[in-house]
Amino acid sequence: MKKTLKAFTLIELIIVMAIMTILMAAIMQMMKPIRATYVDSTLYESQRTTQTGIVKYISESLRYATDVGIYTQGASNNEYDVSKRVTTSHSFSSTADAEDAVLKFKAKTGITDDKLIRVITIDNKNDYTYGGKKFNGRLLISRPVTSSTGSTTSTNIKNADVIGTGEGYARLALGSAYYGLHSFSINVMPDGEMKELNVNLPYVPAVTSTDPVTGVVTIVTPAKSAYTVNDYVFTANNNLKIVVSSVTESAIDKTGNTVEKANIDNKDAVGNRHLTYVATDGYVDCLNAGIGGGVLDVNCVKMTGTGANKKPAGTSTNGEMTYIVYAVSPF
Repeated sequence: MKKTLKAFTLIELIIVMAIMTILMAAIMQMMKPIRATYVDSTLYESQRTTQTGIVKYISESLRYATDVGIYTQGASNNEYDVSKRVTTSHSFSSTADAEDAVLKFKAKTGITDDKLIRVITIDNKNDYTYGGKKFNGRLLISRPVTSSTGSTTSTNIKNADVIGTGEGYARLALGSAYYGLHSFSINVMPDGEMKELNVNLPYVPAVTSTDPVTGVVTIVTPAKSAYTVNDYVFTANNNLKIVVSSVTESAIDKTGNTVEKANIDNKDAVGNRHLTYVATDGYVDCLNAGIGGGVLDVNCVKMTGTGANKKPAGTSTNGEMTYIVYAVSPF
């Protein structure tokens, strides 16, 4: 008797293929969070690498600077001079540019040779386009150029915020591709501590001058009454703190992960997506500035808080322009 082999029917084959398709779809759905985590990790590592490079660039530029000045647009700070019994106000207007920063730096340090001066502009204000999208937060580098017209000599660095070729223009530090498809907030602030200033100043009599002919007495310096100073003064050391932060949309948000979506703190103002924050910080030890004998001018850095809680405040993304002006040794 001839044996007949039974094969799959078309309906059975279709059913098996449908089951396999459902199982494959379920497995792929389970793999999405894993892939999203991998994407987030890659983006995180990419941003951290870029941030570390920005920190290192500033650090290496300032490490052996003989004098350093930091000037942030809109900064205002007061400094009490005990010896003169006066409060000196330091400010840098919200419209001040790199030229103003260089002039303040020259007045503070006494340096007149433009060849020794460099400027790092932290542009946290202006948008730029890369890959067809707009971003912000980058470093520009430039140097002042002294131009003479007749008997007038001026510092030409008005184009330090404009990338271009030629004298007085800036160039992008590290290259556009280095920043990638991310916006960065780059903050530089002095490191130090608040110190309580309690000084009892004695009465100082007036200094007078008598004309030997007429006998008229003229007050050269008026008398100063006894005075007690009770204040908190921010005392900077020779360290600068650099903080670079960035934000990117989390890939996990696209997976429908309900646990991640419950994290309200990571939602934006609309509440429909998540943001991953990445921050890198570092310190620059200005060996020659500050206590090293040079000048560390941080009076035009924005401050926040009052009294003992007063401390330097960093700039923010889409915030102000900050100019780091520093001098290098001619040797």
